[in-house]
This record gives sequence, C-alpha cells and structure tokens, in this order.
Amino acid sequence: MTTHRHTELVDWGDYAAAVHRWERITGRQAPYPTQPGRHGRPVLSPAFVEWLMGLPPGWATHPQLGLPRTA
Repeated sequence: MTTHRHTELVDWGDYAAAVHRWERITGRQAPYPTQPGRHGRPVLSPAFVEWLMGLPPGWATHPQLGLPRTA
C-alpha cells in the first residue's frame, strides 16, 4: 500500500479547489498523487485513485488483495 504523505506541497494547479472540496466531503486528506514507477519516473498512485473514487482506504489497495498497480 502506498504511504500517505502530506500533500500541502503538491501544486494541484487548476484542480486545487476540487481536491480540497473532495477532502472536506470525504473527511480524508488526499494521498500523494504519484509514486515512483519501475523506471524511476512518477506513475499515478493507486491510493490516490482509490481516494478519488471515494472508496475506503485499502478497498482496492490492500496488500493481501495482491492486485498490481495497473489493475
């Protein structure tokens, strides 16, 4: 599972208002949106996608599920 880092340092740009609104609605801080990929380049974080969909933490990212990042 991806660790949740403080996202105050993330420049959400045009999406800042929507991200902060969703944080208020869900009652959870947005997880960091990317993680290092296999080749060192950032890739979308599954925990962030899970958060965007409003799913509870671990719903799709719990290690015991064994799902690959792209699933």
